[in-house]
Amino acid sequence: MKTAISNRAPLKERQALLSEEITLEAINFHRQGYDVSAVKQQMLRRYDDIVSVMDQWWLTEDFYCWIVEYAVRNAERPELLHGGR
Repeated sequence: MKTAISNRAPLKERQALLSEEITLEAINFHRQGYDVSAVKQQMLRRYDDIVSVMDQWWLTEDFYCWIVEYAVRNAERPELLHGGR
C-alpha cells in the first residue's frame, strides 16, 4: 500500500482510497504476468496486514473481498477504470 489512509478521514473516503489502491495493485500484478486467480490470492493474503498494521478497524473481510473481486475484474480490463478514459 502506497497511500497512507488516515483514520480521521471520513469512512467513505477511506473506502474509496483503499479500493483505488487495491485496484491499482491488482492491475500492476496482472501486468507483471500473474493470472487472475494468482492476483486474487496475492491480494487476499494481505487482508490481516491491512487491518492490523494500517489500523483499518472498519474494513471487514467481506468488504475487502468485494474490493479484491472488483480490482481483479478491472485488472483484466483497466480501460474500464475512470469511465473508460
